[in-house]
Amino acid sequence: MGKKTKAEAEKTREALLDAAERVFCSRGVSRTALAEVAEAACMTRGAIYWHFKNKKDVFHALHERATHPLYERFDPQAIESAEDPIAHLRDSVVFCLGDLAGNDRSRRMLEILNYKCEYVEEMSEVLDELEKGKAWFTERVTWMIEKARTQGQVDPNLCPHLATISLHAYITGLMREWLRKPDSFDLGAEAAALIGRFLRGWGYQPEPAAAEAAP
Repeated sequence: MGKKTKAEAEKTREALLDAAERVFCSRGVSRTALAEVAEAACMTRGAIYWHFKNKKDVFHALHERATHPLYERFDPQAIESAEDPIAHLRDSVVFCLGDLAGNDRSRRMLEILNYKCEYVEEMSEVLDELEKGKAWFTERVTWMIEKARTQGQVDPNLCPHLATISLHAYITGLMREWLRKPDSFDLGAEAAALIGRFLRGWGYQPEPAAAEAAP
């Protein structure tokens, strides 16, 4: 058999990640062996070990794939060029919540992160990675709030750091509550209103055309 092309290798890697995502979500990370992932992808154990060193490496790749759209939304150039940084923040968060509500891949990954992974033994190091992601989010959002405060778009007494912590907690709570019981509210349809109302607590008043419609 000839050597795989780069495109073929990438297709195999994605298929393995798709299988890992499904199996992790169904069985839990700690109860899943990489051989089971390979079997779910209809591939050999050799195929998965060609692309990934271990289960932690698979988990890292899954997390990176799931968070890529978020990183794009909070790219420094996008933040710097935003005339209305809070509107950019609002739209970015609403986009991510909408993606979670409408994308099975995003939903499964969130379920794995919150309910299907025990962060012990080989997976304990993953917590450091998640904390780095949280620190990255805090840095970017704090920057946007500081920029908005300089432009007079929010309450001048608003503490950017504390505001970022409260926003992170609010978003996390929304996602977990929806994930626990998706029928309790329509996350995709109501994300703009939920985030808009939260941001008004910062003293932010968007332009009438940009404000969400009242229920």
